[in-house]
Amino acid sequence: MPAPSPSISPAPLWQRVHAWTGVVPLAGFVLVHLLTQAEALWGPRAYARAVGSPSFGSAVLVAVLVYAPLLVHAVLGVLRALRADDSSRAGSERVKAIVQWSSAAVLLIFVASHVWQFSARRWLGVISAADYYSELCASLSSTAWGGVPLVAIGYLLGVAAAAVHGGSGVYRAALGLGLVGTARQRLLGRCCTALGVAVFVLGALIVIDLATGSVLIHLRGS
Repeated sequence: MPAPSPSISPAPLWQRVHAWTGVVPLAGFVLVHLLTQAEALWGPRAYARAVGSPSFGSAVLVAVLVYAPLLVHAVLGVLRALRADDSSRAGSERVKAIVQWSSAAVLLIFVASHVWQFSARRWLGVISAADYYSELCASLSSTAWGGVPLVAIGYLLGVAAAAVHGGSGVYRAALGLGLVGTARQRLLGRCCTALGVAVFVLGALIVIDLATGSVLIHLRGS
Protein backbone atom coordinates (compact mmCIF):
# COMPACT_ATOMS: atom_id res chain seq x y z
CA MET A 1 0.00 0.00 0.00
CA PRO A 2 1.14 3.59 -0.57
CA ALA A 3 3.17 5.18 2.21
CA PRO A 4 1.47 7.90 4.29
CA SER A 5 1.57 11.32 2.67
CA PRO A 6 1.86 14.54 4.70
CA SER A 7 -1.25 16.19 3.30
CA ILE A 8 -4.15 15.29 1.05
CA SER A 9 -6.23 17.80 -0.83
CA PRO A 10 -9.96 17.11 -1.14
CA ALA A 11 -10.80 15.14 -4.27
CA PRO A 12 -13.11 16.70 -6.90
CA LEU A 13 -16.77 15.66 -6.72
CA TRP A 14 -16.61 13.34 -9.75
CA GLN A 15 -13.60 11.54 -8.24
CA ARG A 16 -15.48 11.12 -4.96
CA VAL A 17 -18.42 9.66 -6.90
CA HIS A 18 -15.95 7.36 -8.65
CA ALA A 19 -14.57 6.25 -5.27
CA TRP A 20 -17.94 5.64 -3.60
CA THR A 21 -19.46 3.80 -6.57
CA GLY A 22 -16.48 1.45 -6.48
CA VAL A 23 -15.87 0.96 -2.78
CA VAL A 24 -19.43 0.49 -1.54
CA PRO A 25 -20.88 -1.91 -4.15
CA LEU A 26 -17.62 -3.61 -5.16
CA ALA A 27 -16.10 -4.24 -1.73
CA GLY A 28 -19.45 -5.13 -0.20
CA PHE A 29 -20.55 -7.35 -3.05
CA VAL A 30 -17.20 -9.15 -3.31
CA LEU A 31 -17.20 -9.97 0.42
CA VAL A 32 -20.83 -11.15 0.46
CA HIS A 33 -20.39 -13.06 -2.80
CA LEU A 34 -17.24 -14.82 -1.59
CA LEU A 35 -18.85 -15.83 1.69
CA THR A 36 -21.79 -17.24 -0.25
CA GLN A 37 -19.52 -19.07 -2.68
CA ALA A 38 -17.52 -20.46 0.24
CA GLU A 39 -20.51 -22.71 0.94
CA ALA A 40 -19.22 -24.74 -2.02
CA LEU A 41 -16.53 -26.04 0.31
CA TRP A 42 -19.30 -27.99 2.09
CA GLY A 43 -20.59 -29.58 -1.09
CA PRO A 44 -23.38 -29.05 -3.64
CA ARG A 45 -26.35 -29.24 -1.25
CA ALA A 46 -24.91 -26.62 1.11
CA TYR A 47 -24.07 -24.45 -1.89
CA ALA A 48 -27.58 -24.79 -3.31
CA ARG A 49 -29.09 -23.74 0.02
CA ALA A 50 -26.82 -20.67 0.19
CA VAL A 51 -27.48 -19.57 -3.39
CA GLY A 52 -31.20 -20.33 -3.30
CA SER A 53 -33.52 -19.21 -6.07
CA PRO A 54 -33.22 -15.42 -6.48
CA SER A 55 -36.57 -13.66 -6.85
CA PHE A 56 -37.32 -10.97 -9.41
CA GLY A 57 -37.23 -8.36 -6.63
CA SER A 58 -33.79 -9.42 -5.43
CA ALA A 59 -32.49 -9.41 -9.00
CA VAL A 60 -33.74 -5.84 -9.46
CA LEU A 61 -32.10 -4.78 -6.19
CA VAL A 62 -28.77 -6.30 -7.25
CA ALA A 63 -29.02 -4.55 -10.62
CA VAL A 64 -29.78 -1.18 -9.01
CA LEU A 65 -27.50 -1.37 -5.98
CA VAL A 66 -24.55 -3.26 -7.48
CA TYR A 67 -24.44 -3.39 -11.27
CA ALA A 68 -25.53 0.20 -11.93
CA PRO A 69 -22.99 1.76 -9.50
CA LEU A 70 -20.25 -0.48 -10.88
CA LEU A 71 -21.10 0.64 -14.40
CA VAL A 72 -20.80 4.27 -13.29
CA HIS A 73 -17.52 3.40 -11.55
CA ALA A 74 -16.16 1.74 -14.70
CA VAL A 75 -17.08 4.69 -16.94
CA LEU A 76 -15.60 7.24 -14.53
CA GLY A 77 -12.53 5.03 -14.14
CA VAL A 78 -11.93 5.04 -17.90
CA LEU A 79 -12.34 8.82 -17.98
CA ARG A 80 -9.97 9.18 -15.04
CA ALA A 81 -7.38 6.98 -16.73
CA LEU A 82 -7.60 9.02 -19.94
CA ARG A 83 -7.16 12.27 -18.01
CA ALA A 84 -4.30 11.00 -15.83
CA ASP A 85 -0.95 12.72 -16.29
CA ASP A 86 1.69 10.06 -15.60
CA SER A 87 4.57 12.36 -16.52
CA SER A 88 4.41 13.99 -13.09
CA ARG A 89 4.37 10.69 -11.16
CA ALA A 90 7.44 9.31 -9.44
CA GLY A 91 8.64 5.86 -10.45
CA SER A 92 6.94 3.98 -7.62
CA GLU A 93 3.71 5.96 -7.97
CA ARG A 94 3.63 5.23 -11.70
CA VAL A 95 4.00 1.50 -11.02
CA LYS A 96 1.18 1.63 -8.46
CA ALA A 97 -1.04 3.45 -10.96
CA ILE A 98 -0.30 0.85 -13.63
CA VAL A 99 -1.16 -1.95 -11.19
CA GLN A 100 -4.40 -0.20 -10.24
CA TRP A 101 -5.52 0.34 -13.86
CA SER A 102 -4.42 -3.15 -14.93
CA SER A 103 -6.28 -4.82 -12.06
CA ALA A 104 -9.33 -2.71 -12.93
CA ALA A 105 -9.25 -3.92 -16.55
CA VAL A 106 -8.87 -7.58 -15.55
CA LEU A 107 -11.61 -7.24 -12.94
CA LEU A 108 -14.00 -5.63 -15.42
CA ILE A 109 -13.53 -8.49 -17.88
CA PHE A 110 -13.88 -11.05 -15.08
CA VAL A 111 -17.07 -9.55 -13.63
CA ALA A 112 -18.66 -9.16 -17.08
CA SER A 113 -17.85 -12.79 -17.96
CA HIS A 114 -19.05 -14.08 -14.61
CA VAL A 115 -22.33 -12.14 -14.80
CA TRP A 116 -22.95 -13.43 -18.32
CA GLN A 117 -22.12 -17.03 -17.41
CA PHE A 118 -24.56 -17.14 -14.52
CA SER A 119 -26.90 -14.18 -13.88
CA ALA A 120 -27.58 -13.26 -17.52
CA ARG A 121 -28.10 -16.86 -18.62
CA ARG A 122 -30.42 -17.44 -15.67
CA TRP A 123 -32.48 -14.39 -16.66
CA LEU A 124 -32.65 -15.78 -20.20
CA GLY A 125 -33.87 -19.13 -18.88
CA VAL A 126 -30.82 -21.08 -20.08
CA ILE A 127 -29.86 -22.26 -16.59
CA SER A 128 -31.34 -22.10 -13.10
CA ALA A 129 -29.78 -21.35 -9.72
CA ALA A 130 -29.75 -25.10 -9.05
CA ASP A 131 -27.31 -25.51 -11.98
CA TYR A 132 -24.70 -23.11 -10.56
CA TYR A 133 -22.63 -25.68 -8.69
CA SER A 134 -22.38 -28.16 -11.56
CA GLU A 135 -21.77 -25.30 -14.02
CA LEU A 136 -18.90 -23.96 -11.92
CA CYS A 137 -17.35 -27.40 -11.47
CA ALA A 138 -17.62 -28.20 -15.19
CA SER A 139 -16.18 -24.90 -16.40
CA LEU A 140 -13.39 -24.65 -13.82
CA SER A 141 -12.26 -28.26 -14.31
CA SER A 142 -12.30 -27.96 -18.10
CA THR A 143 -8.92 -28.60 -19.76
CA ALA A 144 -10.04 -28.54 -23.37
CA TRP A 145 -7.22 -26.24 -24.47
CA GLY A 146 -4.18 -28.50 -24.51
CA GLY A 147 -4.78 -29.79 -21.00
CA VAL A 148 -4.48 -26.30 -19.48
CA PRO A 149 -7.36 -25.22 -17.18
CA LEU A 150 -7.69 -21.79 -18.74
CA VAL A 151 -11.03 -21.00 -17.10
CA ALA A 152 -9.68 -21.80 -13.63
CA ILE A 153 -6.58 -19.70 -14.31
CA GLY A 154 -8.83 -16.90 -15.50
CA TYR A 155 -10.86 -17.13 -12.28
CA LEU A 156 -7.68 -17.00 -10.19
CA LEU A 157 -6.56 -13.90 -12.09
CA GLY A 158 -9.99 -12.37 -11.57
CA VAL A 159 -9.89 -13.08 -7.83
CA ALA A 160 -6.37 -11.62 -7.64
CA ALA A 161 -7.53 -8.52 -9.50
CA ALA A 162 -10.47 -8.14 -7.10
CA ALA A 163 -8.13 -8.44 -4.11
CA VAL A 164 -5.61 -5.92 -5.46
CA HIS A 165 -8.09 -3.43 -6.86
CA GLY A 166 -10.46 -3.71 -3.92
CA GLY A 167 -7.81 -3.36 -1.22
CA SER A 168 -6.02 -0.52 -2.97
CA GLY A 169 -9.33 1.12 -3.86
CA VAL A 170 -10.55 1.14 -0.26
CA TYR A 171 -7.24 2.67 0.82
CA ARG A 172 -7.23 5.38 -1.83
CA ALA A 173 -10.90 6.15 -1.35
CA ALA A 174 -10.51 6.56 2.41
CA LEU A 175 -7.64 8.98 1.86
CA GLY A 176 -9.26 10.87 -0.99
CA LEU A 177 -12.50 11.30 0.94
CA GLY A 178 -10.64 12.48 4.03
CA LEU A 179 -11.91 9.64 6.22
CA VAL A 180 -8.50 8.85 7.73
CA GLY A 181 -5.96 11.21 9.27
CA THR A 182 -2.26 11.16 8.43
CA ALA A 183 -1.35 9.33 11.65
CA ARG A 184 -3.55 6.34 10.78
CA GLN A 185 -2.66 5.96 7.11
CA ARG A 186 -0.06 3.25 7.75
CA LEU A 187 -2.49 1.23 9.87
CA LEU A 188 -5.16 1.60 7.17
CA GLY A 189 -2.69 0.40 4.55
CA ARG A 190 -1.91 -2.71 6.56
CA CYS A 191 -5.60 -3.44 7.13
CA CYS A 192 -6.36 -3.07 3.42
CA THR A 193 -3.43 -5.32 2.53
CA ALA A 194 -4.65 -7.96 4.99
CA LEU A 195 -8.16 -7.67 3.54
CA GLY A 196 -6.83 -8.15 0.01
CA VAL A 197 -4.78 -11.20 1.03
CA ALA A 198 -7.78 -12.74 2.83
CA VAL A 199 -10.02 -12.18 -0.21
CA PHE A 200 -7.48 -13.81 -2.53
CA VAL A 201 -6.83 -16.81 -0.26
CA LEU A 202 -10.54 -17.52 0.23
CA GLY A 203 -11.31 -17.01 -3.46
CA ALA A 204 -8.40 -19.19 -4.55
CA LEU A 205 -9.47 -22.00 -2.21
CA ILE A 206 -12.98 -21.91 -3.64
CA VAL A 207 -11.71 -21.96 -7.24
CA ILE A 208 -9.26 -24.80 -6.58
CA ASP A 209 -11.87 -26.84 -4.74
CA LEU A 210 -14.48 -26.45 -7.47
CA ALA A 211 -11.90 -27.22 -10.15
CA THR A 212 -10.35 -30.27 -8.51
CA GLY A 213 -12.60 -31.40 -5.64
CA SER A 214 -9.43 -31.57 -3.57
CA VAL A 215 -10.01 -33.40 -0.29
CA LEU A 216 -7.31 -31.20 1.25
CA ILE A 217 -9.66 -28.25 1.42
CA HIS A 218 -13.07 -29.70 0.62
CA LEU A 219 -15.12 -29.83 3.81
CA ARG A 220 -17.38 -32.83 3.41
CA GLY A 221 -20.82 -32.02 4.69
CA SER A 222 -24.50 -32.34 3.96
